[in-house]
Amino acid sequence: MDKKLYPRIGEEVIWETLDNGLPVCIVPKQGFSRKYALFATRYGGMDMRFELKGQWLDTPAGIAHYLEHKMFDTKDGNALQELAKNGAEPNAFTSNAITCYYFDSTEKFYENLEILLSFVSVPYFTDESVEKEQGIIGQEIKIPSVNLGAPGGLGYMNAAFMGEYKTPEDASRAALQIKKIVEPVEEWIPIYKELYQIYLDSYQSLKSQFAALAQIK
Repeated sequence: MDKKLYPRIGEEVIWETLDNGLPVCIVPKQGFSRKYALFATRYGGMDMRFELKGQWLDTPAGIAHYLEHKMFDTKDGNALQELAKNGAEPNAFTSNAITCYYFDSTEKFYENLEILLSFVSVPYFTDESVEKEQGIIGQEIKIPSVNLGAPGGLGYMNAAFMGEYKTPEDASRAALQIKKIVEPVEEWIPIYKELYQIYLDSYQSLKSQFAALAQIK
């Protein structure tokens, strides 16, 4: 165990590496009622290849975000709902380089912590849920095309496509660009049925990290 003190800001950070290789970071917050916990893995949108049994497998863009959604599924239902029932505020995000799951709560912290560590450790996928999520991801991709003629819509497209769209007249061309992104979603199902293999490669303890800010016992 490694303790680091930061007297100028009155903080202490405790680092420990578990037997399975998972780095753990604890920031004790004595006297605080709200507690935070997160689990992150070094797997994000830019990671489009993974190795399976000695062979490299190429995956479609968006698979890390898709897997983020699917990880909340459990045999008993949905981990998001279970955390919310306990008064927690859970969420997750996928960036270019990482996927992160987190929650904060003022009560039932250890019960919520067990839920978090359980669903990121034991994936539960079914063909039905995999295909259902396909439509949800497609809807998320379509969101910016709802009103591309508005300044905000064009701003999104300029950010996404390197400033190509200058005027409202470009809205129809932008909508076609969105359509080209959405249509291939239907082709993702074959690779998404290999989610377990992707999970096993990408969510290893050596590639992940756990952190908590809490009044610990």
